Amino acid sequence: MGSELVNIVSGAQDTADGKDITAVMGKVAVSLEFVREQEEHDTIWEGASDITAAMSLLQPVTSDPLSVLIGVRNAEALIATHV
Repeated sequence: MGSELVNIVSGAQDTADGKDITAVMGKVAVSLEFVREQEEHDTIWEGASDITAAMSLLQPVTSDPLSVLIGVRNAEALIATHV
């Protein structure tokens, strides 16, 4: 998950609304939910397509709290497809 965290920080620095820290925290929240769901369902993510799918969860997350909620729900749904 280390490279994913670097991508989270890099993506948040580019936010147009200037609320970088809020966007970073939102992306971290979605990432933590993804990891929690992975551990809860004991799923294995190894391939490049799995990493791409996981990273796609973070792209729409902004400083808007609704985008974080949607990201969390999408993380749950994505893990459910691998159970």
